[in-house]
Amino acid sequence: MTSRRLVGLLCVAAMAIALSACGASKVAENLLEASSGKNVDVTVGDDDSIKISTDEGEMQLGVNERPDWLPSDFYLPPDLEIVGSSSSTESGKNELGGASPTLDADQLIADVKQHLIDAGYELLSEDEVYRTVVFAKGGVGLVRLGTTEGMVGFPDDSGLSVVIEPDADLEEARLQYEAERTTSGEGVAVIEGVEYRTTGQCTVQGHSHVYDADDGSMSLQIDTSVTPTYVAVAVIDFAADPPAFFTLDSTLPGGEDAQYQTDATGFSASGPMKDGIDTTRDPVPGTIEVTCG
Repeated sequence: MTSRRLVGLLCVAAMAIALSACGASKVAENLLEASSGKNVDVTVGDDDSIKISTDEGEMQLGVNERPDWLPSDFYLPPDLEIVGSSSSTESGKNELGGASPTLDADQLIADVKQHLIDAGYELLSEDEVYRTVVFAKGGVGLVRLGTTEGMVGFPDDSGLSVVIEPDADLEEARLQYEAERTTSGEGVAVIEGVEYRTTGQCTVQGHSHVYDADDGSMSLQIDTSVTPTYVAVAVIDFAADPPAFFTLDSTLPGGEDAQYQTDATGFSASGPMKDGIDTTRDPVPGTIEVTCG
């Protein structure tokens, strides 16, 4: 069940409950089934708590209970009141939101963060601007801590939100959140038997590998996060008269034949290079190899 759909279901349920204090659950079920086209079960407790269940998941609002899907080693502050939670097979996410009478959102996030680190969760990312912390743990999945801004049942960002994706690809997540690494580099290109050598800078972050020569005469970009992999090469010979300019772009006709390789020491690419000066020429074979560090 997506968050947007959950919001819609709750809005309809709230309307139904407000219409009648007697038999509100059945009214809500009828409205929800009509609006979603799915079988829906609504339970309204004596304390006005709401539980909504469908074949795709469950959402609870006003139920101050630790959800069953939360791992046993996942710490929650003792005085955290869980205002809402949801579990969805459609989105692949389990979510909860809660508030504390003694701690604000930033204090809640910091408290949970430290306990998760102590429990062996792997810290992948921390963003102070967006106030989010991301963890990974085998058997648990990808974990995001944040504020309750925009969450159903919360008027502001004063609470703690927890989102767990149990089926997330953790290796992919590690690449996504990998810190940017910048090192010195050397680039060697061979085009039509002519060798070009440069020194420059390598910038590697997750799927992205970029080399830029100090003098602007050579660049290589490889992005493996997209399918097919994006490869772009530019080599300029400023000493030639007139200057020589060769390019390779895997998104352009002919460039789809580009080959690439990445490893811990550098990255490389090869394929048909187009003449950027004489565009009437047929592409010529070329290679570029970058060594980093």
